Amino acid sequence: MGVGLATVDLLFVCPRIDERLVDASVFSMQGGGSAANMLATLAVMGDHTRFFGRIGDDEHGRFIL
Repeated sequence: MGVGLATVDLLFVCPRIDERLVDASVFSMQGGGSAANMLATLAVMGDHTRFFGRIGDDEHGRFIL
């Protein structure tokens, strides 16, 4: 059982960040939040898990579900 945040991590890969404007070569949306990640890992390993927290009613909330 875990209580915490389920978030969406937005990851970009950029060649360098020493300029004001850079081009990202890769973009990825991934599940985030330490409690949610831990429980997801345990569930994949076969454990029974429960998560308690709030999830938004928007694009990111639907992604998390």
